[in-house]
Amino acid sequence: GALGSKATTRGLKRTSDVIILAIVYTTFCNTFSSGFGVPAGEVAALALVLGVLLVAYKTAIFVAARAAGLSNIDTVAAVFVGSQKTLAFGLPLIKALFEGNPDLVWFCLPVLIYHPMQTAVGSALVPRLREFAEKDGDGDEVGSR
Repeated sequence: GALGSKATTRGLKRTSDVIILAIVYTTFCNTFSSGFGVPAGEVAALALVLGVLLVAYKTAIFVAARAAGLSNIDTVAAVFVGSQKTLAFGLPLIKALFEGNPDLVWFCLPVLIYHPMQTAVGSALVPRLREFAEKDGDGDEVGSR
């Protein structure tokens, strides 16, 4: 019955996660084993541009969510989800589209930089956004009335 289907669903989810992890791992390995071949200054410039874009995305999403009248909690969710890009989907897709292209590293590099950057920025924003989410529209803590 229902228990069997939940177990099956969990098993399929785990299998899917393992396959995605294997794809990302092999893409990382292939990217780094073939050598970056990208000057450090260009990687730094790309990281700077991606950092500015990430902050701009998060700011624009926050402003748009507030303008749309979303609750504080929904605004925080929008900020985290709206600018999120996944390495697990991006790298395999790029590799499939541009396999054999000598510039493959240039296509992979933005994803390789952006993914950990969004994790770091998101982690840094957690305390401030948690505080914001716990406030209602009047600045009072949710549940304090």
